[in-house]
Amino acid sequence: MSHCGKQSSTGVLKPGERLMEAKLAEEMGVSRTPVREAIRKLELEGFIVMIPRKGAYVAGISLKDIVDVFEVWAALESLAAGLAAERITAEELEQLYRFRTISLSVPSRMRASLEEQKKLAEAIAERDISLAQILAQEHIENAENNMIETVTRMGLLAK
Repeated sequence: MSHCGKQSSTGVLKPGERLMEAKLAEEMGVSRTPVREAIRKLELEGFIVMIPRKGAYVAGISLKDIVDVFEVWAALESLAAGLAAERITAEELEQLYRFRTISLSVPSRMRASLEEQKKLAEAIAERDISLAQILAQEHIENAENNMIETVTRMGLLAK
């Protein structure tokens, strides 16, 4: 385990890193009470794991966490794409083509994602509900696979 306060090159605490109340309080210039309260809140949210007689540690990301989030996301996107294909107006369709050109945070995924979004936008423009739903589902599944690959490569998956 690394020491509290030592950050990764991305500026965030790494999974498995120990959080020491006294050191955090000192670094932030506050008493230990607000740090302790923050740690409890983060534990409730699943960002921190408390180990009896050892302390608080940054929680890792499990493969199940990723799969669960993307499963829900894919279902919602599929529903949204189908509704969009059914109800989209000409003005909204124009906005859709503008928004799909927004750059993505993972450069290696950008080209494939933009192509997927283009096909999805075309299906919506053609009001093809079933194709829009299928393409939305596939788009999220591809994003999920990319996320799993990225966090695995970065060593961020919980063991």
